[in-house]
Amino acid sequence: MDDQCELSYFTITVKPILITNCANDINCHVSEGNAGADFTKYENVYAEKDEIVRRISLDTSDPDFMPKDGLPLTFEEVQIINDWVASGAQGCDN
Repeated sequence: MDDQCELSYFTITVKPILITNCANDINCHVSEGNAGADFTKYENVYAEKDEIVRRISLDTSDPDFMPKDGLPLTFEEVQIINDWVASGAQGCDN
């Protein structure tokens, strides 16, 4: 594995939030999941970054709110993802 990838902000900080809240058996953003995009892969998260930010920031009563069947992300988790996107959403898969 590439050291730069292993040490990227995406891998260390953003990806664990997505794995815990979005890419698990309950929330379905996994390979072959029923929710569409596989959030275990950087390129998929990058492609959906703006939609991810929009949906995790919605009011929980909004039908588009995510995670759909999970607890809302904490303020800090939402801010981490917002900051990552605002800074260019750099990262890679590992």
